[in-house]
Amino acid sequence: MKIFTPLRVVTFVAALFAALSLGLGVAVAASNHHGNDDGALGVFNGDQGTKACVHSRPLLERNERNVINYYRIAFNDKNPQLAVRLSVGAV
Repeated sequence: MKIFTPLRVVTFVAALFAALSLGLGVAVAASNHHGNDDGALGVFNGDQGTKACVHSRPLLERNERNVINYYRIAFNDKNPQLAVRLSVGAV
């Protein structure tokens, strides 16, 4: 049995390339992190200069409640028309 068949060499090189790419990506992402000082990566530590970001905890919690209520009415109660009317308004 040959140890270095062409397929095994190609598979090894591909796996090595994937591992190095992942490591490089993680290193670049960690070096570009400008979050809080405790080093924890948060979900909402993105670009705080845009208007799309929620800048306060109460607004984030309100949005979360609205989304949960929408999906509860639309899917659990099986009433998507009411869910749209309550969350978006009359269409």
